[in-house]
Amino acid sequence: MDTYSPDSVDDTFNAPLYHAMIGMVWGVLRCDRADVFLPNRRSAASLAELETLVHKYTRTEDMPVPEMIMFRGPAPAAFMESQLWALAGGPPVYHDSYTVAVFTSADVSDHLVAGAHDLSTRCETELLDVVRMDLRPQVTGFVDRLRAALGL
Repeated sequence: MDTYSPDSVDDTFNAPLYHAMIGMVWGVLRCDRADVFLPNRRSAASLAELETLVHKYTRTEDMPVPEMIMFRGPAPAAFMESQLWALAGGPPVYHDSYTVAVFTSADVSDHLVAGAHDLSTRCETELLDVVRMDLRPQVTGFVDRLRAALGL
């Protein structure tokens, strides 16, 4: 979430866009509850409770919720993490922004990206970049790296 505003020298936070994004992820994953991790506390929430918690937190802190786990039934469906990415303000490429990462056990990235495109259109903003991780990144050990270096 690019937070640059020509009207502000400080970083800004688009709370309505963030709230809509949480709702979009919730809907795509068909979640029924969430655990929200706020500084010094953890709260379980239904969608209505989640909206209240997120609105209250973003209104007082002017930033996204740091972490939450969304559930569908007893199983976790997603882990969402938000962090401030400070590039010192100013014109591009120095805009401040927030990264919002959504980690899922199943690859639903096509659905989430489609939802993000719809969301950006509705919120009259632009989706600039989507980063996808490999489903199962290969972790190589010392022996694997040695074999590769020796061409074995």
